[in-house]
Amino acid sequence: MTGTPDLTRSQLFLDDFWIDEQHKLTRLWYPADIYPEPVLCAREPWEGTTVGVETVFKSGDHWKMYYTASHAMHGRPVYCVAESEDGIIWERPSLGLVEFRGSTQNNIVPVAKCKGHRNICHDPEDEEAPYKMIHLGEGAIRGAISKDGYHWTELERPLIANPPASDVQAIWFHRVDGRYVITHKTIHGRSTRAVCIAESEDFRTFSDSRLIIKADLIDPPDIEYHG
Repeated sequence: MTGTPDLTRSQLFLDDFWIDEQHKLTRLWYPADIYPEPVLCAREPWEGTTVGVETVFKSGDHWKMYYTASHAMHGRPVYCVAESEDGIIWERPSLGLVEFRGSTQNNIVPVAKCKGHRNICHDPEDEEAPYKMIHLGEGAIRGAISKDGYHWTELERPLIANPPASDVQAIWFHRVDGRYVITHKTIHGRSTRAVCIAESEDFRTFSDSRLIIKADLIDPPDIEYHG
């Protein structure tokens, strides 16, 4: 073992880096159980022909799934939410927020237009706005907040201004130290795509992005990291 582990942080025992010694232990890797059928397919008229899952997380005693849906040949994507008690059987709540073909009985979430993917995290410690969203819009990674996960308020100031490339970004709430963490795609050196990280204590002011993953000389020439 080298270095000193930070015991305030979660440790992933994927290797022996933090193991000082072990006795009569064997590491076993088990393959994931793959559900035989898709848990969500394009079924409703507003979903067109394609659904693309963007965020899944547990909120209280149930799961939320946010996804985009679109027609392969025409029409702009819509942003939707589904909910589940077990992560296998998903229901589409009737939100009554967005009109589609004369009816608001659908699960479409009203959100601002964006480029690339949206990503959402849940912060149960924030009673006023536990849901936080990021997306690429107007040349910056922008944010939005929500109390219920359905009604969203866009923040006026960008979270990360002028990122070099960010159609792929992710956010999560770090439960140990209460920070919000954004990772996003960038361009760096010989790697066409690499990954940067930025952090914030209040979801308003983020640190300068710093590089965390890039291709190096032992990687194949065409390797890329998307975030």
